[in-house]
Amino acid sequence: MGLTIPVHYVMVNYKFRKGKVMNFVTGQYDVCGTCLQGTINTSYDRLVGRFGKPTTYQEDGKTQVEWNIKFNDGTIATIYDWKEVVAPQKVTEWHVGGFNEMALINVIDEVI
Repeated sequence: MGLTIPVHYVMVNYKFRKGKVMNFVTGQYDVCGTCLQGTINTSYDRLVGRFGKPTTYQEDGKTQVEWNIKFNDGTIATIYDWKEVVAPQKVTEWHVGGFNEMALINVIDEVI
């Protein structure tokens, strides 16, 4: 029987984590099998400022841009604009994917 920490408990403790240094690397990682872990409300410019320029997609029609991120704890996360009809620079709600909820937690910790 594993210990489960409710998401709201983790959210309350974000301020305590903010002072730490989170190492991550953006790039091309195997994200096959990742799925939606949650969303984050922020600007395109803030994401670019934190994670660099995203990968641009044209062929699938479901995403225009995406960041693939690997955190120092081994967590893989993706940030993407799912089925948006506006330009990425105008998107304010971004999907965060990963193999588990740590993807969302790490992304939020970096962005806030």
